[in-house]
Amino acid sequence: MVLVRKHALYRLGTMAWWLVVAGSTIAVGTGNAEPYVSPAVVPDGPVGLFGSIVALGVIGTVALTALETRSWKRTGRRAGLSPEGVGLRGKPDLTGTVDGRAVTASTYEGEHNSGGEGGTQSVTYTLVEADLDDPTDDGYVVGTGDVSAYDDDIPSEIQTQAVDGEHFVLGDVSEADARSVLTPQLEDALDGPVNAVVVGNPTDAITSAIPDDVDGYLGSMLVSGMESALRDKETFAAGAASHDEKGLLLNATELEARVEAVAAAADAQAAARADATRTEPSPD
Repeated sequence: MVLVRKHALYRLGTMAWWLVVAGSTIAVGTGNAEPYVSPAVVPDGPVGLFGSIVALGVIGTVALTALETRSWKRTGRRAGLSPEGVGLRGKPDLTGTVDGRAVTASTYEGEHNSGGEGGTQSVTYTLVEADLDDPTDDGYVVGTGDVSAYDDDIPSEIQTQAVDGEHFVLGDVSEADARSVLTPQLEDALDGPVNAVVVGNPTDAITSAIPDDVDGYLGSMLVSGMESALRDKETFAAGAASHDEKGLLLNATELEARVEAVAAAADAQAAARADATRTEPSPD
């Protein structure tokens, strides 16, 4: 079953509106809409025709964007979040708390490699974050299945720490540490629609996990390019547990699942840090 999200429908609606406006206006301006509509309603010939297409297209686009923003706010409220401020695309951040931990859902525009000759295209991403008690640049990725399925910039050959045959941790952690961050709450969250959560900034951990056999000139270019892409990622924040994916989430159940997952990851990180502190040998 193919899931068609509301965001895709809004995008299709915008494209359809421009096509309808252009086709209808051209039909009127060239006299093909007579006797129902006279070409006289489009003044100034070709210039007026073009101006009418642009004006009507912009009006429809603004209206559809407003409807999409209203749907985003409604989705947040149903997921227990409140709109706050205005984003770069007119989408406000959605903020709230889960068991006292601050969480935020926001949107941003990013480049996605469509493959083949299509090159890259601009797409909307939904980013969900939970604040960490202690920011860390020694971050990691915890998830289910294949880590490369979560992020296009992470190759499938990357070395991960298997936990239980089903979950993995990608980072500079031992098997015991990996098990400590995979709490029952986080495990339950990862068994749902969320396949991975980033805790802190895992850039160094990811680049250090590249297999040793990736060498030579081409290998160096691959590593350099991947590292550059990872360091440019705005979503890798040292102070947050995060999850991002393509598309604008306009389903409250899906958004709530992602909020619960990042909050569970942040709680697990805090618990693991507390356990490590208690087990540290006291100074003589």
